[in-house]
Amino acid sequence: SPYGNHCEEDDGVMVLLCIDSFSGYLIAEKCPNHADGLSTLKALQSAFYSHGFPLIVVSDQDQRFADVRVSSWLKACGVRWYRTPPHCERAHGWYETLHKTFLQIVRALLIGDESRTLKWFDVIDRAMWTINHVYRHSADSAVFPAELHFCYGRALPPNYDDRVMTPEAAKFVSTMSELPVPNHRDAEAFMLQFHNRHADCMQLNTAESIDRVLASRRVFAGTQLARQDFKKFQIGDYVVRYNFNRRGKLDSRWLVNQVCQIVAISGSVATLKIGADWQGRPLL
Repeated sequence: SPYGNHCEEDDGVMVLLCIDSFSGYLIAEKCPNHADGLSTLKALQSAFYSHGFPLIVVSDQDQRFADVRVSSWLKACGVRWYRTPPHCERAHGWYETLHKTFLQIVRALLIGDESRTLKWFDVIDRAMWTINHVYRHSADSAVFPAELHFCYGRALPPNYDDRVMTPEAAKFVSTMSELPVPNHRDAEAFMLQFHNRHADCMQLNTAESIDRVLASRRVFAGTQLARQDFKKFQIGDYVVRYNFNRRGKLDSRWLVNQVCQIVAISGSVATLKIGADWQGRPLL
């Protein structure tokens, strides 16, 4: 990094970017030691436990993802990882716009540091926040990635959930190769270790209990309503909104019932009326 305090030990630091295909929400995780298998595994665990487990992950042919610790943990969780064909132009342009935008924001933050003490990986959280809360994916986009990302909660691992792959997703990955799990003695030991960890993991138990509470209150926590058209609803229907706290998905304030009225529907985005101000004007 020519913009800040840099040393040889920083040469091995990399960043793992995960992008949600529905909302465009970007997650950046620091990976030291040239993103070896252990650091890649820790980065994926941090991203999935904090933001939810996907059903499918699509990546390029990077061999770091084929590490026995990474592939066996994904297998234990039920996450299906697909890789694009080798030398495929799609892989080289995989969300390239977001990648470049992220790097441009990182450079701008480093240039703005007058003390010249920040390193590039010290500002990745600020760059991630900017992408998710300020950046719009298109000129006609009316929402930010963070608004869509927080509207469907934190998903459990597929092995512990009842979600299924959509026909469109199955068709999309039908031409790609699935990430193989190495067939040797270490893989079984790693999978057993991760299975035991899931059984005792407090974060997983917390996510599952909150998810069940929300589902029991019939607030559609068990279904991914934000990932499909709101065909079941009509303008004028009353719904319970439980995702108004953007800072913490599993915060206790989620459990406060807030009845809203649907005033407009467009695809998978609905405008809700939550009340009126002191002049009687509706609050959306």
